[in-house]
Amino acid sequence: MVTQGKNWRATRRRPQPRAPRATQHGPFGRDSFLSMWWAHLAPMWLGETAASSIGQAGHLVAAGFGAADYAQFDPRKAEAVIPHLVRTGLVLPRVVEESPQDQWAARQESVAIPYDIAPRLDLSSGWEAVAARRSGRTWSSFRRKTRRLKARGPMEIIHVTDPDQVDAWLPDVFRLYEARSRVARRRGVWRSKRGRLFLASWMKALADEGALDLAILLVDGQAEAFTFVIADPDVHYLYALAFDPSSPVARDSPGEQLLVEAMKGAAQQGAVYFDFLVGDEPYKRAWATELRAVSTRVIGGSAASRRLISTSFELRQAVRNRL
Repeated sequence: MVTQGKNWRATRRRPQPRAPRATQHGPFGRDSFLSMWWAHLAPMWLGETAASSIGQAGHLVAAGFGAADYAQFDPRKAEAVIPHLVRTGLVLPRVVEESPQDQWAARQESVAIPYDIAPRLDLSSGWEAVAARRSGRTWSSFRRKTRRLKARGPMEIIHVTDPDQVDAWLPDVFRLYEARSRVARRRGVWRSKRGRLFLASWMKALADEGALDLAILLVDGQAEAFTFVIADPDVHYLYALAFDPSSPVARDSPGEQLLVEAMKGAAQQGAVYFDFLVGDEPYKRAWATELRAVSTRVIGGSAASRRLISTSFELRQAVRNRL
């Protein structure tokens, strides 16, 4: 699909207001995420009746269960529902070590089940220092692939930061993610109608907050890759990166162009970390300076129920690791 008729000038990178400091619990603790999750995905995953009956306190807990890469459970915001949840049992997926959720869970009767890792790049020393840590061969290869991409036609990176521009680029974004998911066997919110409505609404809400950077790589007018980055004041989060493996330009790593642009931009905007979120993909390990453990935490309930639930999650994890 060749992108036509879009106002490219309106979507180039420009200074954005800094995200509010109140977002210290990460991108999935934002009201913009939670409200959109509740509106679009809670009815699908919890059922219409359950979604309407859980209420606001339960909503703050449930939103972390499926849509987020980190369990964004904030105990301070859900005090009314905490005692009941701990008595009956609570599962927090994708809890990163030393996070507020991890520290809270450690104080409860709980079981931790290893899940994955969360790579993160320390940007505190600035981009030049980060770039200097990579080998000359890495940058030589990067420049060579950049030349090959440019040889195919004009190469341009579009930064969609305006909520009014999001809809115009979503067909390309969803096409690229769908193409990548067929190879990587990815599932989740990107591949359902409700999930895509959620993503569109969430991106627009982030843009309103000045926290969205949806970057599109164009080669000869064709969208070849995208990154979806959420910019908190001190941390930029890479929520998604995708390209079409069947495209002729795939051999020249179009996603790498956007990844380097995103990391460099985060450093230049004063971010302390570039967070790759959960996943052990090779490109994340190649850049990361920290690999944090991620676990599923089974909290509360009886000892027998915790063992039963833990065994179930361990079996699911074993199957996931084989895929």
